[in-house]
Amino acid sequence: MDDGPHRAAGHARHADFVGAIDAALRQVRERHAGDVLLVSSGGPIATAVGLVLGLAPAAVIELNMRIRNSAVTEFAFTRSRHVLVSFNGIAHLEAMPGGHWITYA
Repeated sequence: MDDGPHRAAGHARHADFVGAIDAALRQVRERHAGDVLLVSSGGPIATAVGLVLGLAPAAVIELNMRIRNSAVTEFAFTRSRHVLVSFNGIAHLEAMPGGHWITYA
């Protein structure tokens, strides 16, 4: 994705942002076994899903627009790759009374 004229001063280039997410996923694969908890916002989560699924940048943006606040995304991983297990899960919110807890970023 080309950053074009709309990149705000002081913000990372898109390629650098994606590279940082890719490096984080690689670090998990190389340094950990078993369960790992990563907490982040929608942009990095959508980007991680996009990297794992090989999605185009436009599809990653669509994913990001659908992520619900405090949703859970799960990956399984081995030393060589990540696999998407679930995306945008909100079972922990649906179990609570009232739908007002379910919001979008």
